[in-house]
Order: sequence, then structure tokens, then C-alpha cells
Amino acid sequence: MGKLSPESYARMDEKRRELHAKLDGLVLDALARLGNSFEGRTMDLRKHITEALKESQIKDTILRLVKAGRLRITGNDNSRKRYEVVK
Repeated sequence: MGKLSPESYARMDEKRRELHAKLDGLVLDALARLGNSFEGRTMDLRKHITEALKESQIKDTILRLVKAGRLRITGNDNSRKRYEVVK
């Protein structure tokens, strides 16, 4: 097994960025259709997304959007939270 070239790492990073951008768009699109907010469980939000995604993909996307400042999570219950798009 050899070491990967810098070009290979760059391609991997680019593919990861493209995938993250696609997932971010799917979740934000679903929230936009729901009035820019949703209250409930992640599995319930999953029903409103146009493509079939795993729950872990949705949770990772939500956390990424929160870190980017594009989404806000409110609520103290572990299962039911409110997701709001930050304008």
C-alpha cells in the first residue's frame, strides 16, 4: 500500500464538500417547504426530505448547519426539538 498523492486527497476533499453541500441543500429545502421551521424528531423530518437519507446523515447535516450559523435548534427534550432556519 502506497501513500496517496496530494491530488488524491484534494479529490477526496472536493467530493466530500460536494456531498455535504447536497445534503445541506436537501435539509434546508425541506425546512423551507415546512415554513422555515420544524418541531419534532429527526425521523419525522426525514419524511419531508425528497431523497432517502439515513438518520445519521440528517443529524450530521443539522449539526453542520448549526455550526455554520444557518440553523438554530431550540428545545430541551432529547427527542422533540425545534429546528429553525436563520435568516
